[in-house]
Amino acid sequence: MPDRNMSTNLCIILVAPFVSSFIAPAIGFSPIAVTNKIYQQGSWKAPSGTFIRQKNSLFSAIEGTEIVEEAEKAGDRISIQRPAIHWTVPGYKVGWQDSEGNWFDADGPRNGPPQNYWRQSIDEGEYNREMAVVDAVLTEFDIESTVKSIEERSSTRLPSLSRKILGTWAPLLLSGKSVRYNDKPADNEGQMEVPFTIDIYRTNGRKFAPKNHYGLFDLRLSNGEELTISTTGGDDSFSAFTTADESNDPKPLGMKGEYPLQFGGITSISDYVMIQRTPEGAIDVFLRVDDSYLGVSESEAEKYN
Repeated sequence: MPDRNMSTNLCIILVAPFVSSFIAPAIGFSPIAVTNKIYQQGSWKAPSGTFIRQKNSLFSAIEGTEIVEEAEKAGDRISIQRPAIHWTVPGYKVGWQDSEGNWFDADGPRNGPPQNYWRQSIDEGEYNREMAVVDAVLTEFDIESTVKSIEERSSTRLPSLSRKILGTWAPLLLSGKSVRYNDKPADNEGQMEVPFTIDIYRTNGRKFAPKNHYGLFDLRLSNGEELTISTTGGDDSFSAFTTADESNDPKPLGMKGEYPLQFGGITSISDYVMIQRTPEGAIDVFLRVDDSYLGVSESEAEKYN
């Protein structure tokens, strides 16, 4: 008679690889994850910055398990990652110095700091400060003071007209409440899961500023220019029109499920993180999940002409 325990163990061994194929792997420290939802909105194509894990694929794979029950409760989950550092001056190797004062870059030891090292240091400092906000939100510790430290450093004039608001964002905090799923430990360098992402783009098509030696980027918004704000993920669709307003007053957009959305009241905007305040002072924190902040190639820009 076969050993029942042995049969059970064999079943688990055979099923485990099958189940794992449906779970998004940690892709590493990168601005881009995998996507299975790419859509077209007017002349703007949503960038591939997210991986959407759907409950029905899990349900068909492992019906009757606890994972199915969790997926059924959560609906679609979007796995996101922290964006990569945007080096202001592209094309240079990243350098560093060890504790003994020796200099290195990707090719090995160097005689002194690599070219453009000091600009790289500034870029790294900005990135680390912005990621400190993400850390505070993920750990739910010292959020207010960490956000204030970023707000006090912000020097962007007319933030609601900044080109940096354009693109795809993941809400981590809305009206002071955590949006991220917290049923598993936060991965400081890997993936987080949120119920939806938010796309902000020009309603009348993408526009680019003249190319300079830093690259080619979206054109700064004009006061009164129409924007479309839509979401990807979740059970209900959301799309709203608003205008870029130099007054930066908060404008309510409506509800996305249980979450109130607004545009305006921007207190800090960077390549990586956008912070808004509601009229009552509650905090919204958004994390960049596309790569538009890195600039585009001229061939890509031609698609929008």
